Amino acid sequence: MVPLLAITTAEQKTVLAGQIRKIVEYITGVRCELERRKLTAEDAAGNKVRIAELACYFSMHELELAHKFNALKTAMNICYKLENN
Repeated sequence: MVPLLAITTAEQKTVLAGQIRKIVEYITGVRCELERRKLTAEDAAGNKVRIAELACYFSMHELELAHKFNALKTAMNICYKLENN
């Protein structure tokens, strides 16, 4: 299946480009979060640094404000629990 979208104005093109950038940011962020959760489930003690890195990387993506707040809170909690002061 190939999604198609008819764009007739420059304004629609600008809006669509913004939405595509936002989608790319979310996909990349969710990949980081899924990898962090996988590492946490496997062996949290052996992957402390990587888990903290991925939590911090997820918080650096251009997300909606509420999602960014949640990502920052999660990253801070993980770093605190891993004694990464």
